[in-house]
Amino acid sequence: MEGGIALNGGGRISYAAGLFETRYRGLREIGHGGATGGYRAWLARYPAQRLSIALLCNAGDVSPVAIGHRVADIFLPDHRAPGVDQAQPRRPDGLYVNGVSGQPVRFASAGGLLSIDGRQAQATAPGQWKANGGSYLFGDGNRLTFETEQGESIALHKVDFSPHANMADYAGRYCSVDGNGCFSVRYSRGRILLQLARAPGLTLDHISGDIFTFQPDGLVNFIRDRRGKISSLIYGDARNYNMLFSRAAGN
Repeated sequence: MEGGIALNGGGRISYAAGLFETRYRGLREIGHGGATGGYRAWLARYPAQRLSIALLCNAGDVSPVAIGHRVADIFLPDHRAPGVDQAQPRRPDGLYVNGVSGQPVRFASAGGLLSIDGRQAQATAPGQWKANGGSYLFGDGNRLTFETEQGESIALHKVDFSPHANMADYAGRYCSVDGNGCFSVRYSRGRILLQLARAPGLTLDHISGDIFTFQPDGLVNFIRDRRGKISSLIYGDARNYNMLFSRAAGN
């Protein structure tokens, strides 16, 4: 069940027969996560260090991988990839958006090191950093791509920050163009809330322009028509990408 799979094109992916074989902090990591309903789980082991970590979470808004890695940090030696200067001279900076999921990713430099979404990233090669379950590659022409553990290559696009519009402009009812589900977007006490049926409202955090996120992996991108009015929104989360909801008439 271990060992990456060779692709027809000659490349390899880290997913084997039911397990991911990757590296964390330069050390071999074998693991897999799972989720359903309001539950999250993750199991990983570090064979050379004789360390195993298992997490069972009865909440749907947590990241067991991130928590598991924080536990691993307590027990693993501070091992880094040999021969790689962590202070890379060329680094991405600012806000980027994943070209598939639309999720924003923030890059910042401090002390010559790169942080991704607020956490220091590990340089594994010149112009390459490991984070978020994959590798970011900063190439010629300042092109930034994300290579997933499954071998998929995704382009990221830089976004210049812009302020949001009047918060009240986003309020309304939005219904799926593919199904019967509808969201209500409310503006209350300086916050925008996304609400489905009787579930508690989710607070939307402004990223840039009409792009908002919610915890843990949610994304809402409001769309404007030719007149500049909010006409629809694109919704995404850990298991759904680019779901279109149109604004209901009269809202």
